Amino acid sequence: MKYKNWIILSLLSVYFAEVVSGSFKYPLFDAWGYIAVIPIYGLHTLVLLYLCRKDLTFNKLYMAGVIFGLYEAYLTKVLWTGLAADAFHLGPIALLDFIVLVFLWHPIMSFIVPLYVYEHFFTSSKSLKLPKISLWFVILFIGVGHAVNYTDPLQLLVANALILVPLYLFYRFNSPKEFENVIPNKKELIVLMVTLIGYYIVMGLLILPEVLNLWNQVVIWIIYAIQIIVFIKIKPKEYNHRLNLRLVHFIYMLMIPIIITAFYSFGVRYILMVVVWIIWIIMGVILYIKVLRNGFIKS
Repeated sequence: MKYKNWIILSLLSVYFAEVVSGSFKYPLFDAWGYIAVIPIYGLHTLVLLYLCRKDLTFNKLYMAGVIFGLYEAYLTKVLWTGLAADAFHLGPIALLDFIVLVFLWHPIMSFIVPLYVYEHFFTSSKSLKLPKISLWFVILFIGVGHAVNYTDPLQLLVANALILVPLYLFYRFNSPKEFENVIPNKKELIVLMVTLIGYYIVMGLLILPEVLNLWNQVVIWIIYAIQIIVFIKIKPKEYNHRLNLRLVHFIYMLMIPIIITAFYSFGVRYILMVVVWIIWIIMGVILYIKVLRNGFIKS
């Protein structure tokens, strides 16, 4: 059933984006998860997947993920306010938060990784390819993401178990299908888009409405316009590499933050956070420029 697979894909997006980051640890045990978080991630993933359906290459998926990340403007206001009170701003934009969330976290963790994991475990397809990158780099990236955002190993294990166990049950009792079966058709797309627009309107007006002004909205509209043009014109770049994922890798992924958090009492957490954010900022800038050069400027 297609809708069951939509749920699986939505939960994977929420897991990698929100549970790993510690932003929303228990999406299946919080009403807000069902009202907003799971639908918002699912709607973005499905709409953007439809738009990428004829070009499931890394360049296209990454640029779609950048558009995904821009939701942090209207739905959370974070691109304007920043994650911290002393966030560095360039004009109305919280610049460093923008780089990490829009150029790195959401394209990779909210969109590409969930799609890849979904295809690998829940379908018989092999459509998605990635740049040649070590599996252990991906595991380390996700593990450190956990470690930065959790201070208690037990809480980390509980938060992961409460969403990974249901996903595992979906995996065990799911008959392999083609990846294309999860992509909405045109009629479904209309319903999904109308619903997503509704979320933007309602949450845009209800969550921190005092943040909204003409200046910051004009700036984000310009960014949206530029990114949509880039997304439309980006040229595909084929990759032949597939990560050989296994369930045991999720255990390795969780061991990293458990080991790191064991040292938090020695005062290493804030040092780790600073170092990791600097690395993420650099990675976000390099990744966006590299994809732009490979798929647009060089074409």
